[in-house]
Amino acid sequence: RAWLAAAAPRALLHDVEFLASGDTTRASARVEGLGFLPVGGAPGFTGMAGRLQGDAQGFAFELDDKAPFRFDWPAGFGVAHDASLDGTVAGWREGDGWRVDTRALRVRGSDFGIDVRGGMWFQGDGTRPWIDLAARLQPTQVTAASGFWIHDRMSPHAIEWLDAALVAGRLEDARALVSGDLDDWPFRGAPGNPARGRFEATAKIVDATLAFHEGWPPLEQVVGEVAFVADGFEVSGKGVLAGVGIRRFDAGITRFGHAPLRVSARGGADASRLVELLRRSPLRARHADTLDNVSASGPATVSFDMTLPLHDSTRARIDGEVALANATLADKRWKLAFDSVTGRARYGDDGFVAERLAVRHEEAPGILTLRAGEHVHDPGHAFEAELEANLPADRLLQRVPELSWLQGRASGRSQWTATLGISDKAATLQLRSSLVGTALSLPAPLRKAAESSLPATIETALPLGDGEVRVTLGRRLALRARSRGDATGVRVVL
Repeated sequence: RAWLAAAAPRALLHDVEFLASGDTTRASARVEGLGFLPVGGAPGFTGMAGRLQGDAQGFAFELDDKAPFRFDWPAGFGVAHDASLDGTVAGWREGDGWRVDTRALRVRGSDFGIDVRGGMWFQGDGTRPWIDLAARLQPTQVTAASGFWIHDRMSPHAIEWLDAALVAGRLEDARALVSGDLDDWPFRGAPGNPARGRFEATAKIVDATLAFHEGWPPLEQVVGEVAFVADGFEVSGKGVLAGVGIRRFDAGITRFGHAPLRVSARGGADASRLVELLRRSPLRARHADTLDNVSASGPATVSFDMTLPLHDSTRARIDGEVALANATLADKRWKLAFDSVTGRARYGDDGFVAERLAVRHEEAPGILTLRAGEHVHDPGHAFEAELEANLPADRLLQRVPELSWLQGRASGRSQWTATLGISDKAATLQLRSSLVGTALSLPAPLRKAAESSLPATIETALPLGDGEVRVTLGRRLALRARSRGDATGVRVVL
């Protein structure tokens, strides 16, 4: 009675006929403008029309598809939907209540179409009705889904993300099933207390564009499947992300009102496309100098994982991995090039790290490590690189002009560790070696045979020529050199 008073049902009747004789009761009428107001969390509608026929046990309502029907559920969909209805709705007594059902109901809106069968059982006990509905959606644009989010069951952040994510594409072969007691809606249940009902909607996504996170390029050419189950959803498929082929992605929210969005993707492409992807991502804001100067090519695979809380304003957590196999890497700032690069690099919103990549440099095998952001060992650095390789002495001296006077006095090759550190204000390079394998043709006590050991360290500021070079040879020599114009100053301590 409270609902009747608040919803204010209304209709206009024409051609009313009523017959009651003995045990026979029949009625018929032309109905126009049937509707009632939304109340609380319950929906309302206006404009339903058709031909009604019935008796004491039931009725049939043949709908007029030309009537301007409007469905309004402020607490649920949030927006009203105009549509036409075509089909017949029947109702009959069942137990202490009534069941309302349809074998085939066609609902057509401006950007959607639904074919429905099934109905609802109003049990007559003061509780919510039991529902059994199956629906098939006509092919439509994915953006039409934004008008059907259930707002009172979804967080504002979840709705905001879904509206922004569904940029373009089509929904095909879409079907929905809802069955159960609406007292248990949304049919999630709990451990030890399974839900008495099921809500499930599935569809295929074709040629879609999904913008999964602000700042990252959208996932394009998406082909996949989406499923809404209870109060959550899952979507999976494949697509292309900034030229990188994503062979498999999975995303979902287990509970719209509480759980975060999780996105996982796996793909592969030439390493040059992966570098371009990172340049177009939010990572560039913190690592622009590195990403703008690094180039890569060769086979690579990539993974991407994101967790985005939707119930508060917590920042998204992003991490992933790039696997290289016989790729090439180069940095034009330092004129460095590496071949046969094999290994894995991890990246995220806190930076990236590649530990002990197998490489070839100067025609010799080596180990390369790269770190940026939160992964650096020195907090004052924004980027660090370390190379372990067997390098010829003459090639190293060519890279340090301040030590050109050693040309012709050092021969052979040794195992070196080169460490590069870059901060906001400066860049430094350190070289370390035991010099086993390198001979020094210098006066005693600096003369050294190739097979003997003499720990050596070279430190210099970058770019070369802008700062000081420091060299130590065990406890025998400490040298500082600095060039200015055509002159070089050298200080030696023996």
